[in-house]
Amino acid sequence: MSKQKLIQTSQLRKKSPKELLKLLQETQLSKSQDALAMITKRSKNVNLLKPSKITIARIKTVLAEKRELAKLEVASNTGKTKTKND
Repeated sequence: MSKQKLIQTSQLRKKSPKELLKLLQETQLSKSQDALAMITKRSKNVNLLKPSKITIARIKTVLAEKRELAKLEVASNTGKTKTKND
């Protein structure tokens, strides 16, 4: 049972996609372990899952932003205009 600390989005944006994926895996593992502890009644602290869920959502959001930015950079380098529907 780990005490997951919330990570600020600004800190996540400074990390590389590889670091973000590693952090995402670690956070998901921690969340799974905390959920299992709650289910098996080893922990009565139901507040353990919320910080993990928030951190996972933030990591996924930053990864999506980085992917979209990379697409736009590729499109601008090739001279094509990229729209939201592409």
